[in-house]
Amino acid sequence: MKPGRLCTPFFVLLLTISATVFAQSQLTLDPIQHATSPSTDIARLRTEADQGNAAAQNNLGVVYANGTGVAKDPAQAVFWYRKAADQGDAAAQNNLGVAYANGTGIGKDVVQAVVWYRKAADQGHAIAQNNLGVAYANGTGIGKDVVQAVVWYRKAADQGHAIAQSNLGDMFRDGTGIGKDMVQAVVWYRKAADQGCDAAQNNLGVMYAMGAGVPQDMVAAYMWADLAAEASDRSHEFRKALESHMTKDQVDEGKRLSREWLAKHAQPTDGSETRTAPADLHLRGSSSISN
Repeated sequence: MKPGRLCTPFFVLLLTISATVFAQSQLTLDPIQHATSPSTDIARLRTEADQGNAAAQNNLGVVYANGTGVAKDPAQAVFWYRKAADQGDAAAQNNLGVAYANGTGIGKDVVQAVVWYRKAADQGHAIAQNNLGVAYANGTGIGKDVVQAVVWYRKAADQGHAIAQSNLGDMFRDGTGIGKDMVQAVVWYRKAADQGCDAAQNNLGVMYAMGAGVPQDMVAAYMWADLAAEASDRSHEFRKALESHMTKDQVDEGKRLSREWLAKHAQPTDGSETRTAPADLHLRGSSSISN
C-alpha cells in the first residue's frame, strides 16, 4: 500500500483510537480556579476572608483544597467556598459545584452540583457553563438534554473556553444536539487545539487523517497527533498508526511543524505570574467519526 492512502483496517483503527483516547473518564477535573501563588500571605488572606471578602474566601478555599501553605483540608475548602458562593461569587459557586460533583469535603450530590453550576453559569462564568453543559450531556444531576448541552457549550466556547470548544466540536461531529457538520467540528476543534487542548488536538488530527470536514492531510494529522501525544499516552497509538502510512519525509515534516507550534505557543519564562487551570469538567464521551 502506498503511503498516504488509507486502507480499511487503518480507517477502523482511527475510529477506535478516536473513540477511546479521551473516554476513560466521563468527568475529569483540572485544578481549581483562582489558586493563589505560594508566596501569598495566608494570614492576610484569612483576615480578608474573615472580613467577608468573597474573593479572599474563595481563594482561601483553594488554599485548603490544594494544601498550599496549610494542611490540605477539603472540608475547610468547602466551608470557604460556600461563604463566597452565598455572596454570589461565581468562581466559588463553580468550585462548590465541583466539590459536590466529586464528593470532596462534602457528601457527593450531583443534583447540588448542578444547582451551583447554574448559579455561576447564569452570571456568565465560562467554566461553569461548560460544566453545566457536561451535566446536561451526561444526564448527571439533571435530565439528559443534549440540546441544552450544546447551548451551554456554545456560551462557554464563545468566551474562548478551550474545553467547551472541544466539546462543541464533538457535538457537531456526531450530530448530537445539533445538526451534524464536520466543517464546524473542525472549526471548533481548531480553536481549542490552538489553545493546547489535547483532546481537540487529537480529534483535529483524526479529522485531517480522515479528510472529514477538511481536505485530507497526513502531515497535518501527524502534527496534531504529535502535540496531543505530549499529554496523552493513547495519542501515541494514533501517532504510531499514522507513521505506518506515511513516508519518512512526511513524518519529519509533521515533527517539524509540531516543534514550530510548540515554540510559538511556549509559556512565558520571565517569571510573570500566570493563573492556574480552572476547575473544569471535560466531556469524555465517544470521539468516533461516522460518515
